[in-house]
Amino acid sequence: MVGKTVSHYRIIDKIGSGGMGVVFKAEDMALKRIVALKFLPPAFSGDREARQRFMHEARAASALDHPNICTIFEIGESEDQQSYIAMAYYEGESLKDKIEKGPLPADLVLRISHQLLLGLGRAHETGIVHRDIKPANIMITARNEVKILDFGLAKVSGQSFLTRSGSMLGTIANMSPEQIKGGNADIRSDIWACGSVMFEMLTGRKPFDGEYDHALMYSILNETPADLAKLPEGFGRIIEKCLQKDPDQRYQSVTDIIHDLRQTASPSSILPEQMPEDQRPARKFQLKRRQPGARYLIGLLIIVSILTGIYLIAGYDSEPDNPAGSRSVTKYQEMPAIITDLMGFQDSGQFLEKLNSYRRSMQIIVGNRSDFDSLTGCYVFILDEKNVEAGMIYSDNIYTDLKSGKHISDLNEKYRGKKAVWVGLAPQ
Repeated sequence: MVGKTVSHYRIIDKIGSGGMGVVFKAEDMALKRIVALKFLPPAFSGDREARQRFMHEARAASALDHPNICTIFEIGESEDQQSYIAMAYYEGESLKDKIEKGPLPADLVLRISHQLLLGLGRAHETGIVHRDIKPANIMITARNEVKILDFGLAKVSGQSFLTRSGSMLGTIANMSPEQIKGGNADIRSDIWACGSVMFEMLTGRKPFDGEYDHALMYSILNETPADLAKLPEGFGRIIEKCLQKDPDQRYQSVTDIIHDLRQTASPSSILPEQMPEDQRPARKFQLKRRQPGARYLIGLLIIVSILTGIYLIAGYDSEPDNPAGSRSVTKYQEMPAIITDLMGFQDSGQFLEKLNSYRRSMQIIVGNRSDFDSLTGCYVFILDEKNVEAGMIYSDNIYTDLKSGKHISDLNEKYRGKKAVWVGLAPQ
């Protein structure tokens, strides 16, 4: 497959393979970005159920938009009828690879667990149960961001159960007792798996052991993990509750686990920005007593700030000095909300993730210059590998920078060699 072109993707290298897919690193030649292409294994090409499950993964994951869930770009099929999913490519390593180097520090386990739970919480809110949470399906990016992969075993509320009655899907070592028994798997099955993953991060080994599958299943159904009391303070109690045999005795939502993790955390372990908005601690401000001289200085600074603000407001609507003589486009409120949102991203990776979430919801049209019948009213963003360099609106053969209001007549001359992404608002 390496070197082959599938649709508009050029396959660069093989990343890995598993029971439900083979993954390659590829270049999206249309948008000039690196992606991960996951193919259904050839052995399953004639298996209708496997193909269903594979496509179900894409639909389940693409419906989710969260920083801790892998972004799905496209679902397609190659010329030889192999189904594939184009996903965001992340530099980093799987949690499985990280654990194989040895147990992780408690503070790192706390941060990884917190992000994992936030992503799962979003899935559960929409009725999606992952059902195969394990270290191999959790990616830790180079920026220490957690990304949940592989929703191939997900069960969406209201959709048919794709397995035959009594059959099991998933990795036995992280399966809940009800999954082993062939029963119904709900969000509490994911909570069980989270407890198993936390235990493995802290100890470097799985909570249940068995030389053979049947021995492992017996252990999960009947035994209690050893050394829970030896885990770092707070973790033992949380993991023990996650791993209760009876689902009714476990945590009933990931929000409850997050609450207990916050009680376990040191003040610097989980940043307020990472917490759900309704759980963020109130910001506290304390006024300190100042010397009289400091008061006068502060008063002077306030006056200068007010005068500067008045000056800026007065000059905000003034016409820029430009050859085209057209009005500067510097007011964010004059731009559609979607474009305003996109202009807030400096990192090109985060920008593309957000761009594709709008594209998937059919709010915008994304492509190259040649993809649009009329460019008037279209927006173009200039990117390199790391940053969004500029955002412009096109009208009357003039590009107007959305931040500075300056005009550019020749895009190629100013941004030669850079990637240009064209965006048009979808008709309402």
